[in-house]
Amino acid sequence: MSFHAVRELFETRLLLEGMIAEVAVQRASDEEIGRLENLAEDPCDAADGGKPGDPIEANLRFHLTLAGMTRNRELTRIPTNIPERTQRLMRIKLQYGGAPQRSFPMLHLPIVRALRERDVSAVREAVTGDIRQAQGATFGETLYGQHAR
Repeated sequence: MSFHAVRELFETRLLLEGMIAEVAVQRASDEEIGRLENLAEDPCDAADGGKPGDPIEANLRFHLTLAGMTRNRELTRIPTNIPERTQRLMRIKLQYGGAPQRSFPMLHLPIVRALRERDVSAVREAVTGDIRQAQGATFGETLYGQHAR
């Protein structure tokens, strides 16, 4: 996959997942938000039934759960297709010493808080911030600063 193709995938995620989060704010139940919070607080354990898990898979599960809150099947397909293609690059980066700079709770709990507050602009900002962080981790900080913003 080319550099340009990956940049386009992240750009698509920024646009679409921000909108997904806005719909989720309007439709998510308190119970669903609670489940998402559990994933945010302990992503690897929650994603893998209490066993140490794969942080990239846990991140995908978080985003799929968020999309599921929209109760729209088409919107739930979007976060499945695109992140699966970017995961390969993220795995390579992590394998060769590119550990995430911020923990999942730091990135995902602001999303949960904005959902609880039913704050549309805050949830969009939190989701896009999370995706920008992933983009930065995938491309490296220098490229992140130049291309992700």
